[in-house]
Amino acid sequence: MGFLEVPGGCRLNDESMIHNRLNLYRTERGLSRKELAERVDVNPQTIGFLERGDYNPSVELALRLARVFEVPVEALFSLDPFPSLSSQLAPVAVRTPATGAPAVPTPITLGILPAPAAI
Repeated sequence: MGFLEVPGGCRLNDESMIHNRLNLYRTERGLSRKELAERVDVNPQTIGFLERGDYNPSVELALRLARVFEVPVEALFSLDPFPSLSSQLAPVAVRTPATGAPAVPTPITLGILPAPAAI
């Protein structure tokens, strides 16, 4: 079993990996790492460490991230790997409501991600 050194001296092993969908939510919402970091009051490098799985968030940081995306924390983080988006997208045919024409499926139109709140 391999160990990984992370900032703050914490060592993670393969069994303590927390899987996340931060990159998916961040890019779907059009946020840069810097913008997301500012919203949750951390360094942009921390967002990169989290997205790569190099660092596990504190409970407080996980809750702040979930608040930014307006989703339950379980939608962002899991002890088990998330199913791949390609496996979730492949069998689904999405049509636009107005014309019935094929539409490009996105995590929001498929209900994988909630739509952003109206501003």
